[in-house]
Amino acid sequence: ARLNAHVTPTRDTLTMRRGSPAAAALALAVLLQAGAHAFVRPAAAGSRAAVGLAPRTSTRPSALSMGFFDKEDPPSVPEKALSCLPYLLPLLDGAPFARNFVQLSPDISGIYANTVLPLAALFNSVPLSGIVVFAGLIYLSRRPGTSPFVRFNIQQAILLDAAMLVPQLLTRGLEYVPFLSATAPPLTNLTFMCISAALVYSVFSNARGERPTGIPFVSALAAMLTGY
Repeated sequence: ARLNAHVTPTRDTLTMRRGSPAAAALALAVLLQAGAHAFVRPAAAGSRAAVGLAPRTSTRPSALSMGFFDKEDPPSVPEKALSCLPYLLPLLDGAPFARNFVQLSPDISGIYANTVLPLAALFNSVPLSGIVVFAGLIYLSRRPGTSPFVRFNIQQAILLDAAMLVPQLLTRGLEYVPFLSATAPPLTNLTFMCISAALVYSVFSNARGERPTGIPFVSALAAMLTGY
């Protein structure tokens, strides 16, 4: 019984009577700890400065770091020229769409036949030339060292060239349908006019040092893909 009294603590040893010095000390310690937690956040910056550490700064991007007030630098003359070269790919690939449109005007037919058609014939005479140029443009549009102005125009030229695949497949399919074959020439003319207008607008904007962002859907997609 005496051994059990020494080993097993009694209820009086586990609880402190109210009004005893030990209970008062425990209450004071709890109050001090609560006060320290209440003032630890406002004093965090001061405590870091007291020990020689720099105060913590927010890592969230501000309006300045997100580029809302960044001013775009004007492109140089070489950048303007390089931005116009990628549009040769949709120009040459779009030559078949001009076969019906150039017949409407002899003047347009002569100019187009003496300028674009020889380049298109030379371009198509090289095996896999379109695939090689297309892959090269994709590489340049992803290359970190490429100027953002040039990168945007490369991506837009790629999208314009890829967009011609849809009307090309439609016109080829419509030619084999008897009651829809008459709609193939208007579709090719519309495609040629849209591509020509986009190319002229892009080259003219690049010559002025402005990004050609006015092409519906295509410009927005090019800006999203390039982040510019």
